[in-house]
Amino acid sequence: MQILFSTSYSVIALNTLTSEAFAIERGSGLYYGLTKYEESFILAARRRLVSSSIPRSEERGCLVRVPFRGPKEIIEAPFPLRDVHALAAIGDELLLTCSLDEKIAIYRHGAWSQWHPVGLPEQEGVDRRHLNTFYQGPEGFWIMSHNFGPSEAIRFDETTREILERVPIGVQAHNIWFDHGLMRTCSSGEGRLMGAGLCVHTGGFPRGYASDGRHPLVGLNQFASREGRDGTTSRILMMDMNYTIVKQFAFPDEGMLLDILPISTSDFDQLACDHRGQPGHAVVCSFPLSSELEMA
Repeated sequence: MQILFSTSYSVIALNTLTSEAFAIERGSGLYYGLTKYEESFILAARRRLVSSSIPRSEERGCLVRVPFRGPKEIIEAPFPLRDVHALAAIGDELLLTCSLDEKIAIYRHGAWSQWHPVGLPEQEGVDRRHLNTFYQGPEGFWIMSHNFGPSEAIRFDETTREILERVPIGVQAHNIWFDHGLMRTCSSGEGRLMGAGLCVHTGGFPRGYASDGRHPLVGLNQFASREGRDGTTSRILMMDMNYTIVKQFAFPDEGMLLDILPISTSDFDQLACDHRGQPGHAVVCSFPLSSELEMA
């Protein structure tokens, strides 16, 4: 399985079979959302670390377009992108959660607009719901509302974007996926994966999910103060379809792990041609002992 994943400092390509890893982007962290759009990879970058002395209110995030065989491009919005989280390509639109302002920034054909899925916030720049990750598939279009406590997944009409359903699930939750029609999430605040009939203890702060239908991958972060999070080790748990861990990957000095995106073998090979061996793009990938899994 080939993936991209984002950390405090980098966006990294990983082949889980060979364990080859290399960075495709650094220098505009913290990075979060990842998606493929119009034959390029688009990365959401905060241009500020969590431990930065710059206040979140002054953050000015951006999108980074990484094309094949060409220079990267910075895409700016005409309004502040603050505390950017997940990124999704839905049709011809890019949707980006901006958690501090409880809004979705929408980029389409070079133009930007804004959508407040749960209404305008009572006070500007006060993040109460912490909208973070998307799901779009046969089960509908959903956004996770973290709520800094008991969380809920909210389903929207894909055309009108009206709220259709709210499902309480998880604590400080991130990511939404479905197994045979059953919703799952990373209940990050509880250190577990959960949903109907599922409760898998991971320890730590699980966040970031991807699957190829055979192996779910889950990001695992250490609990740390905001000031200390950028100095932690990123990990990925590789599981079987019963959510039993079969392999672990660790990435020292990368800070937090934020998002995981499956990519094709051909895209991985092209990224390797474009970025493998570039100065500063080497990545250390290690394999923690099973006794090191508990990170709470």
